[in-house]
Amino acid sequence: MKNFVRLLKNKIKKLRDRLESKSIPNKKSVGSDSYWTLNTSLINENSIVLSGGVGNDISFELDLIKLTGCKIYLFDPSPTGIKTIEKLKNLPQELVFVPKGLGRYSGKEMFSFPENNLEWSFTIQRENNSIEFPIVSITDFCKQKRISNIDCIKLDIEGFEYQVLDDILNNSELIIHQILVEFHHFFDEIPYSKTLLAMKNLKKAGYVKIHRNEVDFSFQLRR
Repeated sequence: MKNFVRLLKNKIKKLRDRLESKSIPNKKSVGSDSYWTLNTSLINENSIVLSGGVGNDISFELDLIKLTGCKIYLFDPSPTGIKTIEKLKNLPQELVFVPKGLGRYSGKEMFSFPENNLEWSFTIQRENNSIEFPIVSITDFCKQKRISNIDCIKLDIEGFEYQVLDDILNNSELIIHQILVEFHHFFDEIPYSKTLLAMKNLKKAGYVKIHRNEVDFSFQLRR
């Protein structure tokens, strides 16, 4: 009976994901273990992509560079992310690693140690066992780099996505054509209402949901 219920729930989730996704030309899933789905026609060799979160896999970033030739700034302050980058050889010159997290402001922030020993991901502060890492806001980073146009931002940043979305959606000088985000309302500390509000704000800012896979969402700026 438990197996039947689990299979039924999975079928319902897949149906929901299909219903919430749009069939558009050039929509493609990129990466292997950590794949993301986006409109690849909006990205080329002149594009700038910001990607938050390394973890144990950067197949999305590497495959996107191979596919489009874009430049990617990849952010992660954690020992897990740094170790992943250090063990990879012959990284493409289009990939620039920034050992900082993404947040609402630039400075330092407390992170909680990983609860999942497989992913080993550091998260927003959830308990007292915490460690401090440097963070940077996308607004500050783009001002420093003189970036005003971003073709894609990926946010797989373990609960920090809500404050980062607030930062970029309130920045009228920054044009972002696609936003890929994993929402973490499955954390006990984050109510689902925060995700609903974030999606409402994205829609208000002119973004259309083009893909959903569980808690991974892809949004495209309406043309």
